[in-house]
Amino acid sequence: MRKLLVAMLVIVLAVSSALVLVACGGGDVDLPGRKWTNKEVLSYEMYEGETKVGALVITTERIGSGEQTLNATGEKHVVSASSVKGTRVTMAASDLNGNVIMASESILDGFTTLASYKQVKYNGTEYTVKARFDGKRYRYSVNGGEENKMRIKAGFVDNELLYTVLRCYAIEDSYTGTYTVVDAVAGTKEELAISTANADTRYNGTPYQVEGNTVNQIRVVTGDGTVSYVTNVKCVELQIAKAKSPIGSPIFVSYSVEGTDGLSVLGEGSTGNSSTHIPLRIKENNVTYKLAAIECK
Repeated sequence: MRKLLVAMLVIVLAVSSALVLVACGGGDVDLPGRKWTNKEVLSYEMYEGETKVGALVITTERIGSGEQTLNATGEKHVVSASSVKGTRVTMAASDLNGNVIMASESILDGFTTLASYKQVKYNGTEYTVKARFDGKRYRYSVNGGEENKMRIKAGFVDNELLYTVLRCYAIEDSYTGTYTVVDAVAGTKEELAISTANADTRYNGTPYQVEGNTVNQIRVVTGDGTVSYVTNVKCVELQIAKAKSPIGSPIFVSYSVEGTDGLSVLGEGSTGNSSTHIPLRIKENNVTYKLAAIECK
């Protein structure tokens, strides 16, 4: 289980680093819009090889403009994006005994991280990282220490929000992009290259018992409470790798496509928002996150 946090946190340098991702071109240029409902809950099973080692739950919520509270710290922050507005993303990873080994909360102002907090307690490693963006600088502190700052020249997101923001692009169209990874602790930067690895792959889900048989599928709950199960979902697989040597092993993320054989989950109301471009499978070395269920409101 030593690596089980690595994939979802996109920690490609070191697990203790406080990373930021800076999109080349910056801001929300060419972003078609948010791809999640008013509230979306993604439940993953975590596997090391073929062995289940834990669970991860990601909750994504649309929030309005104006003053918002980062619940993890109680601090107030102002969402200024008037059209896209804001998003709150919380994550909780746990082992098979139910012990929480990672918890985080982030607020997006449009598509840029406004504030975030992360706490890790796993296998003898414990640390907290608190960060905020003041419009020009990324300000952060580790383990409650002195606040440091780093100038950021473009729009960015905290590392664990990369998968969320990538959903907003037209990823079916041979997507490519370059991001800069900033290690705020060491004060270094490194580029990540993102590209389409497979434009047509499939995802079947996780094991469920159906009439005495084990069947791989995804549990889907729509905004009106309707429950269904789907499998063989069409995906596009993106590759995330260091842009310069040593490249190491890339991360692969499979997103559901929009349209035929893809997966779109309607939120509350017949004209509500839908969740699309859902990250169904994340693979990093021998660790895989598999979506077991999605619930939308």
